[in-house]
Amino acid sequence: MKIILVTSDLTYAPKNYNDVFEYVINNASQHLAGVVIVKISKISVLAKVPYLYFAECNNMADTLIRNLADALSGRKRKFLAELKISFVFANSINDERTIAWLKSIKPDLILNMRARCIYKEAVLQIPRLGCVNVHHGILPSQKGLFCDLYALADDNVAGFTIHRMTNGIDQGSIFHTQEVDKTKNYIDYLAEVALKEKRTIVKFIENVVQNNSLPESKPNQEQKSVFTTTPNFKKIKELQYKGITL
Repeated sequence: MKIILVTSDLTYAPKNYNDVFEYVINNASQHLAGVVIVKISKISVLAKVPYLYFAECNNMADTLIRNLADALSGRKRKFLAELKISFVFANSINDERTIAWLKSIKPDLILNMRARCIYKEAVLQIPRLGCVNVHHGILPSQKGLFCDLYALADDNVAGFTIHRMTNGIDQGSIFHTQEVDKTKNYIDYLAEVALKEKRTIVKFIENVVQNNSLPESKPNQEQKSVFTTTPNFKKIKELQYKGITL
């Protein structure tokens, strides 16, 4: 089985998502054919830090600063180099160099882990089994960005979903949903997500390898799906009013 992982070099997740990323690598390395690390603009992220402090999102700002230092150190790339795992440091999953690299590997599966990329058809068609995403919301009802944050604020079920990727955002069929204990402290919640997410991803990979196919899925359809996006200042204040600590 040849599996490609895709992630970002800089995220909002605690520990810059390294705990999940490294756990998956260490426990599924025999099935990995390579990794795509998507570059995130450090200047644009740094520019967000004063805004986050102004909006009283102190935990997120502090986390982002630590993650920025981690990304600048190249930790993910160094980790892969030490394990001699092939990787591409790319501007986008859809750029020509990355697509050519993926085609040369002929992967069975591409697994997207916290890389905010809309895969073009040229990428979706490369792996034999398809492309799969870890979406941080409960599908089919929670679609878009920061789904779990909005769910926590409204005291709704929160967690993540493993689903097939299509050319529609969060539209592919659902393989697995995982609920996570709710807390109004968003960074604490994300830390709890990491504990479950890393084990769930490894189990998913093991299942695919054992059966040489993707598991059974269910339709990703619901009339009352809610699409969310990155909250603006007004929405941040509304979330904080509901008790969310950012």
